[in-house]
Amino acid sequence: MLEPRLLAALAAGAIVVTPNNRLARTLVASHDAAQRAAGRRAWAAARALPWTAWLRTLWDDVIAADALPDVARRLAPSASLWCWQRIVLRDGAALSDARGAADIAADAWQLMKAWGAGGESWRGFAGAAAGADDVAVFARWAARYQVELSNLHAVDDATLADALGEAADTVARWRSVDVVMAGFIETSPQQERLLAALVRQGAQITHLDTLPPPGGAVAFASAASPRDEIRMALAWARESAIADPQATIGIAVLDLEARRDEIRRHADDLLCPALALAGNETAGRPYNLSLGARLASVPIVAAALGVIEILAHPVDAATAGVLLRSPYLPAAEMQWTRRAAIELEWLAHGRRDVSLRDVIAALTAADASLGLRFERAASDRGPSHAAPREWVRRWRDALVTIGWPGDRTPDSAEHQARAAFEERLEEFAGLTSVEARMRAADAVTALRDLLGAALFQPEAPAAPIQIVGVLEAAGMPFDRLWVAGLSADSWPAAPRPNPFLPLGWQQTHDVPRSSAARELRYARATTAALLRGAPSVVMSAARHVDDHPELPSRLIATLGLPKADAVVPMRSYAEEIRAAAGCLEGVADERAPALAPGRAPGGARLIELQAACPFQAIAAHRLRVETWPEITIGLSPRERGTLAHEALAAFWHEVRDHAGLVGRDDAALGIAIERAVARAMDNVTPMRWREVPPVVRAGESRRLAGLIRGFIDAEERERPPFEVVGIERSATATLAGLEFRLRIDRIDRIGADHAIIDYKTGIAPPLAGWFDLRPRAPQLGLYTLAVEEDTAPVEARALAYAQLRVGESKVVGVTADAALWPHLTTLGATPIHGGWNALVAWWRDRLGALAGEIREGVADVSPRDGDKTCRICERYALCRVRAAYPAWSIGHE
Repeated sequence: MLEPRLLAALAAGAIVVTPNNRLARTLVASHDAAQRAAGRRAWAAARALPWTAWLRTLWDDVIAADALPDVARRLAPSASLWCWQRIVLRDGAALSDARGAADIAADAWQLMKAWGAGGESWRGFAGAAAGADDVAVFARWAARYQVELSNLHAVDDATLADALGEAADTVARWRSVDVVMAGFIETSPQQERLLAALVRQGAQITHLDTLPPPGGAVAFASAASPRDEIRMALAWARESAIADPQATIGIAVLDLEARRDEIRRHADDLLCPALALAGNETAGRPYNLSLGARLASVPIVAAALGVIEILAHPVDAATAGVLLRSPYLPAAEMQWTRRAAIELEWLAHGRRDVSLRDVIAALTAADASLGLRFERAASDRGPSHAAPREWVRRWRDALVTIGWPGDRTPDSAEHQARAAFEERLEEFAGLTSVEARMRAADAVTALRDLLGAALFQPEAPAAPIQIVGVLEAAGMPFDRLWVAGLSADSWPAAPRPNPFLPLGWQQTHDVPRSSAARELRYARATTAALLRGAPSVVMSAARHVDDHPELPSRLIATLGLPKADAVVPMRSYAEEIRAAAGCLEGVADERAPALAPGRAPGGARLIELQAACPFQAIAAHRLRVETWPEITIGLSPRERGTLAHEALAAFWHEVRDHAGLVGRDDAALGIAIERAVARAMDNVTPMRWREVPPVVRAGESRRLAGLIRGFIDAEERERPPFEVVGIERSATATLAGLEFRLRIDRIDRIGADHAIIDYKTGIAPPLAGWFDLRPRAPQLGLYTLAVEEDTAPVEARALAYAQLRVGESKVVGVTADAALWPHLTTLGATPIHGGWNALVAWWRDRLGALAGEIREGVADVSPRDGDKTCRICERYALCRVRAAYPAWSIGHE
C-alpha cells in the first residue's frame, strides 16, 4: 500500500514527481482506486510525472514566458546524439567504433552535468592527461559540443535542469507550485540545484516516501540455477494470484534487460500455456513485463525499416529474405512461400549481399506484382542528399508505394507500434535543426540508431502480476513481492566508471558506478526499499550461475531471513494437465503412404538415407525437407565436391587410360590437369563467381589441381593397366519394383574385368561398414546391380571409393582378385563367403530389403548411429527425436 500522505498529496492536486514512468502510472492508478473506493463518480485527475517529463513541462513554461531569450530550442535526444556522432567522426581520432565512442561520450556529458558543480568541468580535464588520453579527447569533444549548443541557441536533456534553474526567478507561475518528490532513492546535485532554485522563488517542494515503514514478513529462497529461480518465482506468483485474485504481485529481476526474452518464455509457459494453442497468439496475458523491446525489432517496424534500408543501399541476403517473408507486405498470406524461396536461391548462388536491383529481379520471377511496387519505389528515390525532413517524406511515400503494412488487420499492439514509429519519424525530421542535408546511407543509419534506442511496450489492460527490474521495483507498492537474482557477484553491482571522465573526479563527486563503496551504499539503500515493497517479500538467489557455485549477496545473507515456505513445483500448467489426465492413448504413426511401382523418388542417396534412418529418407526425398544452407566465404563443400568430379571427368576424357597417364611426363601431366580444372571451373556460373573473391578462385584452382595430382601419384600410377570406359555413366537399378536412377562416376576395364569407382571428397566409408545389417556404403552395391541390368551388361570384379583429400588420398574397396587392383581388399578378407556372386546376391538381398521399406513407406525415427546420424541430418525439429532420446545432445545448443 502507498504511504497515506502521498495519496493525500495527489488528492490535493500536488504535482508528484517520480524517478520512472512505471511508478508515476502506479500512483495515478492508486489515486483513481482510492477515489472509487470513496464512492466518487468524478474527481480531478492526479498529476504524477517522471522527472524527465516534468522537466519538459517546466520547459514549456519557460518558452511561454520567454524566460531564456538566448535559448531558442531544446534538442531532442536523437539530435543531441547526432551532434556527438558528427563531432567524433570528424575528430580523426583512431577509434575502432566511432559510433560507440559517441554513445559513451554522450553518457559522460550527462554524468558530468548531473553530478558536477554545474560549470564547464571538462576544461579542467583537458590538462589532466597528454593529447591522446581518453579524458583529453573527451575534453576536446565536449568543448566542440558546447559550441554546437551555443550556435544552435539550444539546451539538451543533460543541461535542461540547469537552464530551468537559471529561469526560476522569471517564471511567475512556479512561485506557487506544489511539488512532491516521491520514490527517489537518491537525487543528483543537478536535481538538488533546480529544486533549491524553485524553493527560493516560493515553490513548495516536499520529499515523501512511497511506502509505509518496514514491518512486513520477509523470507529467503534459493534455487539451483537462474532458470530454476525465475521459474520458482513465476510459480509462486501463479499460486499467489490464484489465492487472491485482487492482489498486486511483483517479481523484480536484477538483470531483467539481459534476460527479458528468456523470462517471457518462462512466463508464458507457467502463467498462460493456452497461448501455445493456435489462434491464441494475441490473447491477453496475466502478467506485464517491463522494459519493452527495442522499437527497431518490433516486426511491423522492422519491416518498414527493412524497406527503407534496401532502397538506400545493399543489405545482407538474410535481412532481405526476412523482409520479403514479412506479413506486413501486400498479399503476404498468398505469396510468402514464393517470396521465401528467393532467399534459398540467393544462398544457393552464394549471395552474401543483395541490392535493390537484385530484389526486383528476384521478385519479377517470383511475385511480379510486388516486384513492380519495388520498381516504382526505386524510380522515386530522388537525389542522394536531402534534409532529414525530406528523407522522412520520401520514406513515407516509399512505404505507401510498397504497400506497407500490408493487407492484414493490425491488432492493438501493432497499431501502437506504428504510432510509435511515426513519432520517431517526426523526431528524425527534427534533425533538420542540426543537419541541413544528409546522405542516404547516413540518414538510414541515424534512423536505425533512433529506432534501436527507443523502447516499445504496448499498453495493455492491468495485469495482476508485474515483472519489473529491481530499480523499478524499489519504491513501488505491491501486496506480494519476489526479488530475484541477488547473488554475491551481482549485488551490489561491480563498479563501471565512465572511461572519458577522470576516475578521481568521478569518485570525488560520487558519480554512479564510480567505485565499489559507492555501489555498496546504493545497493543498501535499494535493498532497504525493496524490503518494504510489500507486506510479504521473498528475496532469492541461485546457487549456481554459469556452472559456478554462487552465494547469496551479503546484503540479504546477513539479515538472517527465514526460508520461504511457499515454493511450489516448477511445472507448467500443460505438464500438470498431462500428469492429471491419466493414461493418454498413444498412436504410433510410422508409415508414409506406400509407393506404386515405378521410378523411385531418389537415387543411391535414398537407399543410403533409408539405411541410416528411415524417417530421414522420407523427409529428404518424399517430403523434400532440406536443411537451410549456410553461406560460406568461397565455395561450399558441396560445390568443391562437384568441381572435383567435373575436373576428374574432364581429365579422363582426355587421358583415357593408364598408358596415356604414365606416358606423360610431369610437365605434360600438369598441363592436362590444369586444362581439366579450367573446364570444371568454367561450369560454375558467372553469377556465382562474382560472389567469390578472385584470390579465392585462384586458390581453388591450385587446390583442385593439387588434389587431383596427389590422388594420381598415390593411387593411379601404380595400378595395373586399365582403360576408362565409363565416365558419369547413367544407369538404373530395379529393386522391390522401384527403379533407382543412378550416375556412376567411373568404370574402368582391367583386362577382361571391370572396376566401378565412386569419388569421395569427404571421408570414404570404411570397408567394415559396407556389410552391416543396414549398410553404410550402398552406392557401389547399387552400381554393381545396375551395370548387370544394363542393355550392355558389365561384370564388375572390383569396387572402390576413391578418397580425394589433401594428404589423405587413398582407395577403399574390395576386389575379387588382388591382381586387378592390389590396393583393394580381397573378397576373402570380408564377411562375404562364396565368391563374387555371393557378394552380388548379398547386395541384392540387403538393398532390396531397404527398397522394400521405401516402397512400403517405412518411416520410423530410428537413427542407426544415434545422435551422430542426427547431427548430420539436422532435421530433428521435424522428427522431434529429442522427445524419444532426451539424453542426446543434438544440434547447436
